Amino acid sequence: MYGEGNWLTEVRLEPECVCVCLSRLVLCAKCVVIALCGLWTVWSAERQHRVEELQSTFAVIKSKAESRQSDVEQTLVVAEKFWDDLNGMLATLKELQDTMASADPPALEPETIRDQQDVLEVSLYVMAGSVQ
Repeated sequence: MYGEGNWLTEVRLEPECVCVCLSRLVLCAKCVVIALCGLWTVWSAERQHRVEELQSTFAVIKSKAESRQSDVEQTLVVAEKFWDDLNGMLATLKELQDTMASADPPALEPETIRDQQDVLEVSLYVMAGSVQ
C-alpha cells in the first residue's frame, strides 16, 4: 500500500481530528501573536526609556553649556576692563617716561633742585588724576 501511488490521497482524516488540529493551530497562532505583542511592548518600552535618557542628557548638556556661556561672557567683561586699565597705565607710564626724558638734568644748587622736584610732582599729580 505504501509503495503504490500517492500516500496523501490514501490518508483519510476524520472531521473530529481535523477540528482538533485546527483548534490547536489557532491556539498556537494566538500564542505567537501574544508573544510578538509582548516583545513589541518590551522593545517599545526600551526605546522609550532610551529616548528619555537621551533627552535628560541633552538637558544637562544644554544647561551646562548655557552656564559656561554665562561664565565666559562675565570673564570677557572683566578681561575688557583689565585691558582698558592696563592700556591706560601704559599710556601714563609713557607720559612719565617722556616727561623724565625731557626734564633738565639734575641741578647742583639746592634751590634749583627744589624747583625741579616741584615741577616733577605737579606732573605726577596731573598724570595720577588722569588715570583715575
